[in-house]
Amino acid sequence: MVGTATLDLQDSTTGRKVTSELWFKTAADARIEQFSPRPPLRAIPIAPNAEPQPPLRKQPLIVISHGNWGSRFSQCWLALELVKSGYVVLATSHPARFGDDQSAAGRYRLWDRSRDVSFALDEVLKTPKWAALIDHHRIGFVGHSFGGWGLA
Repeated sequence: MVGTATLDLQDSTTGRKVTSELWFKTAADARIEQFSPRPPLRAIPIAPNAEPQPPLRKQPLIVISHGNWGSRFSQCWLALELVKSGYVVLATSHPARFGDDQSAAGRYRLWDRSRDVSFALDEVLKTPKWAALIDHHRIGFVGHSFGGWGLA
């Protein structure tokens, strides 16, 4: 079973709200819902706001950054498969660059993307509940379209 937790992260240094989604294995008795980030995208089975599957053991982490007009759910199909394969996934959103929250300046400020990812990763790693799930020595990154190019 795959669980998710929405993390409303406020970066006081930049003033940016970097809402992120953490994906992880959850207990077999977690309440599963069919979730679609935006119709007509196919729904996937997840347990929102779930607790991690005990006993906790450290797993590699993959951070996902979306492209322009995307969101932290744009690659939910990938996050789902990564968790099933033994990873924890952190998917970030980038203010002024996702879904209906777009600005011309936001799309071209590449340095904000790497700051958003670094900030979200730091916050997860310093939160004991989430840090207990992550092998700090095995952290990778994947970006879709501008999400990869902006952090290259």
